[in-house]
Amino acid sequence: MSAVLHHRWTNADGKVLVLKCIEANGTSHDGAFRWPESGPVECPDWDSAPRCPDDNGKGGGLFGWAWGIGVGDGKDPSYLPTARWLVVACDPADVVLVKDASKVKFRRGEVVYCGNWTGAYGRVIDGQIAWITATSSGNTAASGWRGNAAASGWSGNAAASGWRGNAAASGWSGNAAASGERGNAAAS
Repeated sequence: MSAVLHHRWTNADGKVLVLKCIEANGTSHDGAFRWPESGPVECPDWDSAPRCPDDNGKGGGLFGWAWGIGVGDGKDPSYLPTARWLVVACDPADVVLVKDASKVKFRRGEVVYCGNWTGAYGRVIDGQIAWITATSSGNTAASGWRGNAAASGWSGNAAASGWRGNAAASGWSGNAAASGERGNAAAS
């Protein structure tokens, strides 16, 4: 499986879920855009260039964090009880990764949640974990759950550290673990 970037990863409905923090009054951080609490939302000045807003506040998109990855990149979000968080379901074709950032901008979507941080993050966490799991299971992964030559991971065959690496230098139950709980040839 080839790696899928987080802004292209989709859930069972074929949507990218974007996490967004807005002002308590429902506007963007500069007050120029009012977000709906639910339903469709669309950028009035869409531009697919992978850039942030310019000095005039024009960025050509609605901004957020796909699957909650990179929260805080480009904006300091509020986690106060009065803060409002959105989850917007987007078609992956309408989502662009901002250059030199982990945040995204999108053309349009549907607000499927409006509330606090905990509720919003609860809506995206399963997709985030699924993306991390899918992209961290490789034959030569530097880290991951099941990489055959993983430097770290859960059960890499030649993991330097991990839970069950066959040649783990440290871990829980590596067959040749130098340290660990139940390593077959554990030194400590």
